[in-house]
Amino acid sequence: MFGETVTVRRRVQGEDDRFGNPTWTWADDQVDGVAVAPRSSAEPAQVGRLAVITGLSVYLPTDTTIGPHDRLVVRGIEYEVEGEPGDWRSPYSGRRPGIEVAVRRVEG
Repeated sequence: MFGETVTVRRRVQGEDDRFGNPTWTWADDQVDGVAVAPRSSAEPAQVGRLAVITGLSVYLPTDTTIGPHDRLVVRGIEYEVEGEPGDWRSPYSGRRPGIEVAVRRVEG
């Protein structure tokens, strides 16, 4: 199979804490046949901070479940999902070639 293998880290609700508030944990799944493309990189100017923001576009198989609060591990680096994933569909044939996910990582 072509493409890369990434890990989808889904945010799932765990048991309630002692105050009755939900806690959150991660459930990891491997996904094969993924395409990865560079999206953006920026170095925002802020006094006393040297930050780098890196973004990718990740193209996942149609049957992948992923939401805006999840994370992806791509090439060993964890990224946060930005916004809602896009479900590509042809208006002519109904074909669904895959899901596009924008992810980003902030350092510094």
